[in-house]
Amino acid sequence: MLRSLRIGLVDRYGGSMPSGWIRYELEKFEFAFTQVFPPTLDQGGLSQKFDVLIVPSDLAPSGAATGGGDVPAPAVVTNAGNVPAEYRDRVGAMTVARTLPQLKRFMEEGGTVVTIGNATNLALQLGLPLANALVEKSPDGKETALPGTKFYVPGSVLQAAVDNTNPLAFGMSSRVDFFFENNLSFKLKPDALSKGVKPVSWFDSD
Repeated sequence: MLRSLRIGLVDRYGGSMPSGWIRYELEKFEFAFTQVFPPTLDQGGLSQKFDVLIVPSDLAPSGAATGGGDVPAPAVVTNAGNVPAEYRDRVGAMTVARTLPQLKRFMEEGGTVVTIGNATNLALQLGLPLANALVEKSPDGKETALPGTKFYVPGSVLQAAVDNTNPLAFGMSSRVDFFFENNLSFKLKPDALSKGVKPVSWFDSD
């Protein structure tokens, strides 16, 4: 018997613009969803409430490494004392120490986490066999982030190949245009495929 997926859209007290745009798309296509705030994530038991959690680009857990971006991270309200009582259960931020273990457990119990933009750093925090693709090696062998003189995309439409035989990309064409704004980009480690990590979309040209 088919049933609708229980979708949770992560947001913060005071609002997140990226979360708002995702909310707009979900409502436009009539997907039922629930707004989820950091305290609820930290409480755990997520697989009992949701099948899918969507994490917008500006809601990466604090304490996690992020990619580029010219826009500073928005201020997060953490003091509930000045917040109306009916909204205090929304106050807080996603963190590596508290939120990440709950998201990991949610996925281990069969849940799906969709991350967007810089929130994709969750993949590295969870230890998936991926590596930052936007780095270079110095003469001493250390990897450092590519400087802006070598890689600078503060906002542009790029093109990528898509494996549209993957259920995540059903209905897509074999190539797709998308907006890239100093986001993270990954490469697969040698053991990725053996661990079940498959690329759905990738850059196939300079």
